[in-house]
Order: sequence, then structure tokens, then C-alpha cells
Amino acid sequence: MQQDNSRSKIMIGKIPEPFFSVIIPTLNEEKRLPLILKDLEEQSLKDFEIIVVDAKSKDKTLDKVRELQKRLKDLKIIISQKRNVGFQRNLGAKKAKAKWIVFMDADNRISKNFLKEIKTQLDKYNPDILSTWMKPDTKRNKDKLIANLINLFIEFQKKTKRPSILEAFLCIKKDSFNKLKGFNEKIKWAEGSEMMERAVKNKMKFVFLKKPSYKTSFRRIHKEGTFKILVKLILLEINKVYNKSSSGKTTKILYPMNGGSYYLSDRNNKLDSKNILLKIRKKITKVYKNKTKKLIRQRLDTG
Repeated sequence: MQQDNSRSKIMIGKIPEPFFSVIIPTLNEEKRLPLILKDLEEQSLKDFEIIVVDAKSKDKTLDKVRELQKRLKDLKIIISQKRNVGFQRNLGAKKAKAKWIVFMDADNRISKNFLKEIKTQLDKYNPDILSTWMKPDTKRNKDKLIANLINLFIEFQKKTKRPSILEAFLCIKKDSFNKLKGFNEKIKWAEGSEMMERAVKNKMKFVFLKKPSYKTSFRRIHKEGTFKILVKLILLEINKVYNKSSSGKTTKILYPMNGGSYYLSDRNNKLDSKNILLKIRKKITKVYKNKTKKLIRQRLDTG
């Protein structure tokens, strides 16, 4: 990657550190990854490195990255021994040289001034963690509405004890990331929000901005359908609240993380709406039965 005036001056005997380390976990993303890498190549700010952490893709993902390495000199590849997005992000962070870590998804798209504008906001607010509003990668009004609802939800939650965040774009100080000990690798869903809860407990500063926004893929919504995604998220949240976990078999079934190949396959592992709603009903019934039994035991003990 070419250097420009934004890169720190070279000191004798010392290689300058980039301002950003952009970390992208991948799994079978031969179609989407080259697009975000092209966006990064065209950034007006050049002071960053790119770390692709690949979980042994079966398609041509790595071939695409190696081809782009001929032009992007600060593009590195790390092979992950686990297909676990939290593990992959943590692995990339360990190799990051910059003070600021930028986590991105392989299916994102960004404007040419995106990183330059992010740097301006970091200089202005000096947060521990920063994220921005997202837009869908389509022009569908339905997708725009869903994106705005998600953005507003994060906006309203950002000052609570349980702030939410999309892992699709997350910028964090490396020192803060290390203090939090990174992503919880046991979490299979909403691992970014779980890390945000720990950040709140550590009194870290979170900034969520409208601009600069980024585009992210709505391919999961298009593949499974808005209603089915919604009921799955409800069930996942119930599982998280009452089982105190976002890991395990339930999460794996409801929110499969199979990389880009998941969206190319006719088999999508989804449950039909009736079965999902039945699971929600059983889960709620079980919770209330357990609470009722506990209440009765407490009254018998006090009586």
C-alpha cells in the first residue's frame, strides 16, 4: 500500500506504526471480500494495514487475497485454526500494529473518505469505542426501513447498561480492547454487544455517529425472510436472557455462521415460522414454570 503524508515520519531504526489496523474475518467470501478490499485500496487515507483472518475457506477467498497482495503491500493473511468469528477477530487483534483497531465484515462497502472521516471523529471525541450508522447494500425501501430501525435501536441503547453494536463495523482502541480481553469466543451471536456490556462496566466511552455511514449486506434477511429473522432474534434474545448465554446448540441452529457459502446454498438451515414460534412458546412456558416452582418453595420455606 502506498504511503502518503498522513503516515508518521520514519524514525531511524524504527518502522512507523499505521494509524488503523483493519481486521476482516473471512470464511468462503470469494465474491464479497474483493469488493471491500478494493474500497480499502481506494481510501484517501493510506495510513492503515489490513489483516484478513481466514478460517480455512474452501473456495477461492485466499487466492483472491493473494492476488490483491501484489497491489496492497500492507495486506496480511492469517490462517485461523477455528471457524469462530470471535476467535478470528481476537487472533487478528494480537497481530495488529496500530493504536486503533477497525473490525469490518467481508460484505461491507465503504466510501473513499471513510477512514479519513473516522480518524477525524476519533480526534474530535477521543472515545474508547466508535461505530456509525449503517445502510443496506440495496435500494429497497423495506431494507432502508429495517436499517434505520436498527440504527435507532442502537442509538437509544447506547447510554444504557446494555448497549448494542453491530460487529460489521467496530472501531476500538487497542489498549481498551486488550483491557476487555477481546471478544468472548464462547459467544455465537451478538458477541459485540456482550463486549459492550463489559465496556460499560469499565466506564469506557462509546460514540455512535450518523456519519460516515457504511453499507452492509442484507443477504441473510433476503435469504431467510424478514419475519423469520425477527422471530429467530426474539428466540435468541430469550435464550440469552434466561440461559445467560449466546452460545450452544440453540444459537448455532438459529444463527448459523457458515460464511459466504451459506448464502449460495439452497439449504439454509432455517426453521419454519411455526416451529420457531413453538420453540418460543415452550421456552417461555418452561421459564414461568421454573419461576413458579421457585416462588412456591420460597413461600413454603418462609411459612
